[in-house]
Amino acid sequence: MSKKPLKHGDQKVIDERLRLKAAKKIRRTEELPLLPPITKIFCEGTKTEPHYLKEIVNSITERYKKYAMENRISLDDVVQIEGVARSGKSLLEYAKKHVPTDVVNVWLVYDKDDFPPEQFNVTPKMAAAETKKGKVNYSTAWSNECIELWFLLHFQDLYSNISRELYIEKLREHYPAYTKSSTDVYTQLKTKTNDAIKRAKKLYESFEPEKTPSEKAPCTMVYKLVEFLLEYIEH
Repeated sequence: MSKKPLKHGDQKVIDERLRLKAAKKIRRTEELPLLPPITKIFCEGTKTEPHYLKEIVNSITERYKKYAMENRISLDDVVQIEGVARSGKSLLEYAKKHVPTDVVNVWLVYDKDDFPPEQFNVTPKMAAAETKKGKVNYSTAWSNECIELWFLLHFQDLYSNISRELYIEKLREHYPAYTKSSTDVYTQLKTKTNDAIKRAKKLYESFEPEKTPSEKAPCTMVYKLVEFLLEYIEH
């Protein structure tokens, strides 16, 4: 290999290439929003909701993987998901006892199911009261009647209150392979996620504001949690 010094013109070309490469790296990093605040999601279910949400979180991890490596950041605990087989008020009480000290946001994911209306209605109020204490932001992503309403909204509008069994039956008309143990629901539905968000918002807004969660049927607030997570995937 020749050890002759580079001509001035050749050196300028190399310097410009290096400058462009560095600028591209900086631009790529700047295009990423900040990492999600440390978040813990407590789910009533131990399969359906955690499987679905874990897929979204994996997409966030994949997007930030190179950024994390370059900045020596661990992504393992940025968004944590736990299925605890509790619902409503009991889920909130569990979360308060088990929320890690560095967590900024807590989300509670639960269904109406057969729980008394008063318990279903009081949980968002209790979560808001915890938020006012100023340490952790508590949010509720409830579904009335069940999480399958959220999945069904990926395919169609629904304004009639139906049984949990009928939700699954209707969902399988569009998504025959669906089971409550499916581990790829987000992958199967993600191209329709924005449609589901629009339908869920429209459905929520169809109810009078003063109505309680138990009176808003069918309705789901899961779209708010999904919107929060998608901020770190789509932008």
